[in-house]
Amino acid sequence: MLFSNSLLAMNAKAIPDSLLQWQDWVLYDQNELNCPKDTIKQNSYCIWPGKLQLVHDQDLDKIFFTYPVTVYGLKRDGAKQRQYRVELPGNNKLWPQNVSINQSNAIVLDHNQQPFILLAPGKYELKGEFVGIENKQSLQLPQKVILLEYFAKKALERQNKLIEKKDYYLDPQNVLWFEKPTQKVKKTVVQESDKIEIKVFRRLIDDIPARIDSHYRLSVSGQRREVIIDSLFPDDFVAHSYSSQVPARLLADKKIALQLMPGVYTFNVTARALKPGKVILFFSSIDSKRNAC
Repeated sequence: MLFSNSLLAMNAKAIPDSLLQWQDWVLYDQNELNCPKDTIKQNSYCIWPGKLQLVHDQDLDKIFFTYPVTVYGLKRDGAKQRQYRVELPGNNKLWPQNVSINQSNAIVLDHNQQPFILLAPGKYELKGEFVGIENKQSLQLPQKVILLEYFAKKALERQNKLIEKKDYYLDPQNVLWFEKPTQKVKKTVVQESDKIEIKVFRRLIDDIPARIDSHYRLSVSGQRREVIIDSLFPDDFVAHSYSSQVPARLLADKKIALQLMPGVYTFNVTARALKPGKVILFFSSIDSKRNAC
């Protein structure tokens, strides 16, 4: 999937008082205005999953999960607010129990034997548990989950600090296996160090305004993780659009956040100049060395 930013923002203070009464009418069909958007396919992606943490308590025969989620989208009043479907870990074979949203009880719904909840735009911490794990071999994770930590409850200290991280094995369907995969699970487990190799290719378009197209190629090994790459474009430039093969969010200060797993990926950023200039200075996102062209 490709993710990119719509780069649109609504500032209510900038709307003249005489036009405020038309705001709901103008935004009637714009629920996904603030969501990251694929500028090629024009699809919006309004759910940004955080790191899913699983704690396996073998004494209680339970797995506890904590799942931070950010939901983007246009905030509205009352019944006008759109709800977004957020998938939870589990399925009909292992259903999540005692699910909470920011410490309040949640209603878990079913879609094609996959548990989910409905959330309005905002930041949330989802918690829940799975019972009867002893005879289970695997746990289905949401397809959008990239970041994962898996811990053993027996290794908790008195201060409730997790000190033993367990290895986990994921197949292409994002199914977590509790034991080392057998021949039935065609998954080769290779221990690799955390490493990212980045190659950057840039093109300067001499136009009014001037534009810079940057093509990034990433070779990733090791654990799944979120990384931030900075210095996407020079000073006096602003992001115009971007697209990525992995979940991505454009941040402030010319940075981008990417959720990565082992593999080879690309993403592209287009920036436009805010004012004319004779010399453009590039800042490498790898070693921060300055190069002029």
